[in-house]
Amino acid sequence: MESTPIFTTTSVENPNHALARLGVADCLQANGHANMALEGDGTAFELDPKSPKAFNNRGNLYRQKGDLDRAIRDYNRALALSPSYAMAYNNRGSAFRAKGDLDRAIQDYDLAIVFDPTLAAAFYNRGNAYGTKGDLDRAIRDYDQAILLDPKMHIAFYNRGVARRRLGLSVLAEADFAAYFQTASTLGAQGIFIQNA
Repeated sequence: MESTPIFTTTSVENPNHALARLGVADCLQANGHANMALEGDGTAFELDPKSPKAFNNRGNLYRQKGDLDRAIRDYNRALALSPSYAMAYNNRGSAFRAKGDLDRAIQDYDLAIVFDPTLAAAFYNRGNAYGTKGDLDRAIRDYDQAILLDPKMHIAFYNRGVARRRLGLSVLAEADFAAYFQTASTLGAQGIFIQNA
């Protein structure tokens, strides 16, 4: 949060620095100012129209605003520029999931995992998609992997507990809920802001 003034100063002192513009947009998005962030990312595009990160970030902003078709277009552009960009596959998968297209979402999460097998968010998000489809065993396996990769991802404990409870595994579910509360409490206020992309 304290970085917003630094990035703003950097982008004012060097207005031709695309990464500084992206930094400003990231800070604005994190603080709930998606419209202002879109303006900042737009400037970054003018400075560096071949930046996959800029397209991915703008896609995130559109997805946050609920403009899923525009978000998917920007993720597609990011992937055209960088076909192995795991986070863009993950984020596009989340846009498809939000549209209710779970099969396309799972395909994108699969690709994210192929290109970055350490991306805990992709396992978590694919677990959510499988859970929505009712494939609870696969969902649990993905939550297991997300937790293995990121033991602080408390929401994965919670969702795994929900899946286990739905399967009648009450003791394991209760252990997951306990781990969720333990992990979330150690994270403090930051625990509220888990990436669900």
